[in-house]
Amino acid sequence: MKNPKPTSAGTGNYLDDENFTETEVYEPVPEKADFGVYLDGDSMEPRFKNGQLIWIEKTETLESGDIGLFFYDGMTFFKKLLNKETGTFLISLNPKYKPIPVTDLSDFKIFGKLAF
Repeated sequence: MKNPKPTSAGTGNYLDDENFTETEVYEPVPEKADFGVYLDGDSMEPRFKNGQLIWIEKTETLESGDIGLFFYDGMTFFKKLLNKETGTFLISLNPKYKPIPVTDLSDFKIFGKLAF
């Protein structure tokens, strides 16, 4: 498994293809998982914890309500995607964090969705 720098479940982290190590994992890996990342932060609590290993299935599209890994203005986030009439937002599960609006001016990309 590639083990990159932790990805943010909070205020954002950098994620790149060069900053990783391969790690042997002693737990079941979801069949659809393409890679795993460790979380850094508490914005996805209570469901996802700081330091938790999460598995991502590579995909370029998500449905509203899906949880995924995103590139947003130079940073990487693990959030819930929400499409509304008023726009697209990255949503934290922890209510102390405000939604992040994705605009036409945002540098935005979907890396993938949470793999089960």
